[in-house]
Amino acid sequence: MADHYEVLGVDRDANAAEIRRAYLGRARALHPDRWTDRSEADRRKAERAMQDVNEAWRVLGDAGSRAKYDRPRPSSPPPRPGARPGSSASTPRPPRPPRRPVDGVAPEPVGAKPPGALASFVAAMAPYLILAAIGLGIFVVTAFAGGNDEPAESTPDVLTCVSIPASGVPTPVSCDGPNDGYLVAEVSRARACGEGRRYVIPGGDTALCLSDNPPPSLIE
Repeated sequence: MADHYEVLGVDRDANAAEIRRAYLGRARALHPDRWTDRSEADRRKAERAMQDVNEAWRVLGDAGSRAKYDRPRPSSPPPRPGARPGSSASTPRPPRPPRRPVDGVAPEPVGAKPPGALASFVAAMAPYLILAAIGLGIFVVTAFAGGNDEPAESTPDVLTCVSIPASGVPTPVSCDGPNDGYLVAEVSRARACGEGRRYVIPGGDTALCLSDNPPPSLIE
């Protein structure tokens, strides 16, 4: 399995902004509309590469998923000398019974986390999760609008189609295949679409205007 950091071309100590910029650059380079004049083999190769890039962003773009991905994998302990597979020596021992209380106070289980550890972890990660959601919304804005942070309204300069999967995160796709409509414009969340259906981007400040027909200005 490809290393997510290598797929995006960033160091393992890259910050969230560097990872996001690397993902946007790779996503634009592998956009299906940029590979329409290539061979079928090249298009399939770019499609597979885009899948790897999306998976790398799904893991590294979220602080919690990235921390879990970076966590060292524990290795299996070596077998004890003389132990044979299936013998009693290789059979795990049953758990020890709880220790008896001392002076009426029950001891903490071995390896138990201190009270409030889970709540403290969630509270510490909350700002990163919020930033990840905001970054995802900004990614969609820049991917379709060419990098503007929060445009009041923008229109694509190339013919672009959008697919909206069950996750709700819009993805640019080739207009030759299945899609949910042509991208006509991207507007701020508070504005209405001049034409087409209006789809609000989850966690962002913008909405997409989608149409069943391509924008006349982009038809050659």
